[in-house]
Order: sequence, then structure tokens, then C-alpha cells
Amino acid sequence: VRKTNVQLKTENLHDLIDEVLDDILGHELELSNVQLEKIYDCETSEILTDGHQFQQVMLNIVNNAIDAFESREIPYEKRRLEIGFKEYPL
Repeated sequence: VRKTNVQLKTENLHDLIDEVLDDILGHELELSNVQLEKIYDCETSEILTDGHQFQQVMLNIVNNAIDAFESREIPYEKRRLEIGFKEYPL
């Protein structure tokens, strides 16, 4: 386990997710025939986070999903991934 300095700042959650899914993994999702649906079901998109670490977690989750589709030989037409978030009152 590597220790890194956490750099917390206000980030736009939509932008962080979009960058991972569209810019970083878009081509891989296409090659793997994964249908992607992004669900942004809340108005608030600003969060306090370390953007780099958040994106690394997203990258790992999506890569694990792609690997699961392929290792379980899920048919192309059933490879669907939904990623999003909802705001719940406290």
C-alpha cells in the first residue's frame, strides 16, 4: 500500500466521472462492447475530494466490471454498465 498526500478540494463530480468514462476508458468500453449509462440524478455536483484518488477508484471499478464481463463470457448484447449517483437527505 502506497501512502500519498491527500489533496482535498472542491471538485465537480460530473466532470471527474466524465473524464474517466469518456476520455480515459471510452475506447476500451467501446472495444469491449459495453453499453454505458451515466445517471446524474441530483442537482448538486460539487464534492470535497481528492480528484486524482477519486478517479483512480472509478477507473478500478470500471476496469473490474469490464474484466467480469469478459471472464464470465457475458454476451455483448448484455454488457451494460450504469454509473451514477443520487442525493439523499440526511
